[in-house]
Amino acid sequence: MRTTFNLPIRTIAFAACAISSVCAKGQSSETDPPKLQRIWTVDERFQSSNVEMRPNFWAAVLWRWLMGTTVLQPGTSPSPDLYHHPHCLRGVSGGVALLVINASSRHQAMDISKASKRYTLSAQQLNSRSAQLNGRVLELQPDDALPAMNGAKAPSGRMTLNAQSITFLAIPEAGNEARSQ
Repeated sequence: MRTTFNLPIRTIAFAACAISSVCAKGQSSETDPPKLQRIWTVDERFQSSNVEMRPNFWAAVLWRWLMGTTVLQPGTSPSPDLYHHPHCLRGVSGGVALLVINASSRHQAMDISKASKRYTLSAQQLNSRSAQLNGRVLELQPDDALPAMNGAKAPSGRMTLNAQSITFLAIPEAGNEARSQ
């Protein structure tokens, strides 16, 4: 049985930061688990009202929404700086979710055989504290709700990938025969 917690995202991020900070200060989580009462006194910078969602948070959200548990054979990459990771598309029989990481400082292209929805995460600078989804800055809503994270329609054919970006492709009609869990 799965338990669901209805906690604000900012609270979850705050707790995760605090726990990782406690563990980073020398406590081993295996031998001496962090004390819950210490989470709230670790450091003033971890205040739930000012926690920023970093780019890896937004990548994790998209991963959870799109990537199924079944990993597919990736095939050959068209470039040594282009990494692609196909999975079954979560909740869509026959669909494929493809994570494409362009580690190059230049735009790159790849061919996609089916229409898809494209979710490209990028930033103004590689070490930026914020992320953009398809060119729009991602921020939590005032009530800590996630913003609309809609994919852009992408036709089949040649696709250009932004330099130093992460792109998730949702391909619902891929004809994938693997069974996703």
